[in-house]
Amino acid sequence: MKMNFTGQLGKKELFELYELSDIGIMPSFHEQCSYVAIEMMMHALPIIGSTSTGLKEMIEDGVSGFHIPVIEYENKTEIDVDLFAEKMLYLLQNPKERQRMGQNNRKRYEFHYSMSLFRNNMLNLYQSLYDNC
Repeated sequence: MKMNFTGQLGKKELFELYELSDIGIMPSFHEQCSYVAIEMMMHALPIIGSTSTGLKEMIEDGVSGFHIPVIEYENKTEIDVDLFAEKMLYLLQNPKERQRMGQNNRKRYEFHYSMSLFRNNMLNLYQSLYDNC
């Protein structure tokens, strides 16, 4: 039930904080492919994130976290902070559900974003280029 604003951190300190965390929060209005979300997935954190482009596709609503809609008006954009708080409290009060979503995120990381996956894809690309020479 504690929130810290740390500023810039080194990788070691950042990963230590991920390991201590219960949930990941991403109230962004704009994301494409978020490295922060990938790091949260890697550390098996459920993520509560906005429905901005990118995060909406990365987070499976109700499976690996929760979507919070970005509401666009003619002259402003908002996120429902009460819904964010509701979902945060739900996950903090339901450790089994929090763990289930976190494990689903870890599986999602391994399937879509792991370094071994990227390495294999790059090797396959290089092999196909070599084969076509």
